Amino acid sequence: MARNSWTSLVAHNDNAQFRAWGSELSAKFGAVGLTQTGDTGQVNWTTVNRPAVNTLGGYEIWRFNDSLQATAPIFMRVEYYTGSNALNPRIDITFGTGSNGSGTLTGLTSSARLVAQGTQSDTIGRQSFMSYKPERGFFGFTWKIGAACQGEFFIARTVDSNGDPTDVGALVMWSNGNGQQFFRFASPASAGAFVGGCQSCLIPQSVTNSIVTSGEPQIYTHYVSDPRVNPINQVLTVFENEFGQGTTFTATVLGVTPRTYIVPNGPMPADSAKAAGGVAIAYIWET
Repeated sequence: MARNSWTSLVAHNDNAQFRAWGSELSAKFGAVGLTQTGDTGQVNWTTVNRPAVNTLGGYEIWRFNDSLQATAPIFMRVEYYTGSNALNPRIDITFGTGSNGSGTLTGLTSSARLVAQGTQSDTIGRQSFMSYKPERGFFGFTWKIGAACQGEFFIARTVDSNGDPTDVGALVMWSNGNGQQFFRFASPASAGAFVGGCQSCLIPQSVTNSIVTSGEPQIYTHYVSDPRVNPINQVLTVFENEFGQGTTFTATVLGVTPRTYIVPNGPMPADSAKAAGGVAIAYIWET
C-alpha cells in the first residue's frame, strides 16, 4: 500500500526521547497501511515513561489487511523496551496468527525476536525505510541505519509460480538478517514452523562480486522450505558494494511482471559463509 523513508535522531536518555522514537515508529506502521488492533492495554505514547533496564515499556498489536488475512492471518506484537543498558532503545517483535483482544497472540506464534538494540544518544539523523505491499504479501523495515541500535524485520508470504502471494506460509526475518523462521499456514500436514539460520541470504561459492560480461550487477533469489524448496520474490540479496544506499532497481523474479526493489544497505552480519564483498537485503519498494 505504501512505502516510507525518513531521517531522524534516535536517543534513549529520558522519557521524552523514549516517547519520541517509539511513537515515531508506531506512526510509520500506520502510515504504510498496517492495521492496529483494538487490543486493550496498548502503549499510550503521551504518558508512558522510559522503562528500567531490560524492562518492557509498552506494546502494540498490528496486523496485515490483505486478501489472505482471513485464511492465513498475520499479527505482530511490537514491544518497546529499554535494553541491557539504560541508554539502549530496544524493539522486540513476535509473530502470530491471532490475538485474544488483550495483547496476547494466539494460534501459531513465534518467540519474541530481538529486532534492534544498542546504546544510542544521537546528535545526527539516521535514515530508516519501511514498506508494506499487501498485494505482494510483504511488510518490512530497516531502522536507523548506521546507529548502534539499527535493525531490520521482514515478513514475506509464500508465492506461486507467477509470483503472487499464497496462504501456504510466510518467511519471517529479523535483526541483522541473520535470523529467520518459516511458518506454514496450510499444508497436508498440520501447521507448524521451521527454524533456519541464514540459508536464504547466502551467495553461492563465496564470490566477491556479481559482475558478468554485461557489466551489470546480478541479484540473488531467496528460498524457503515449506518443506518443499520454493523461491520468494519480495526479498533478494545483493552485494552492497554494487548498490549505493537507497538504490532502487526493477527485476522480474517469478512470473512476467517486473517489480521495483530498494537496497537500504542496512546491516548484515559478518559471516564466513557469505561473500567477502559484503551483502545487503533488497526488498519490494512500490506504492
